[in-house]
Amino acid sequence: METCLALLLGLPARYGGYGLGMPEMNAKVLIPARLGKRTTYRKYHCDLYWSEQNVAIEYNSREFHVNELAVERDASRINNLKTAGIEALAVTRAHVADDVKFDAIAHSAASLMGKRIRIAYVDIDERRMSLRKQLFSKDPWC
Repeated sequence: METCLALLLGLPARYGGYGLGMPEMNAKVLIPARLGKRTTYRKYHCDLYWSEQNVAIEYNSREFHVNELAVERDASRINNLKTAGIEALAVTRAHVADDVKFDAIAHSAASLMGKRIRIAYVDIDERRMSLRKQLFSKDPWC
């Protein structure tokens, strides 16, 4: 799912993406030592990370986030990333499956990056639906 998420957000609008640029996937992010006492860990692996903008997206799947402990761990992870100065968003399968919710996530990510999502094509909705269809029909994890 993370690959599909990266493509939806990162690809240019002409391909149906949001044009945010391709993120690093499973990027190792080091928490500065001065923050070490205020965070649980000193390094994290972010699902999607735009290093130049210091923005991360964490995908919370149903497969690995079914109990309270997992939800608590993920909330702590997001909080610790934010404490380290990394803007972080949590995304679920429901966000990705619903194009309106996903559009809101994409705009939130763009805002955190200091970018605007430009509507350069009159058929952008069709392009985005086409990309979704291509990704979701070929990858059972999407």
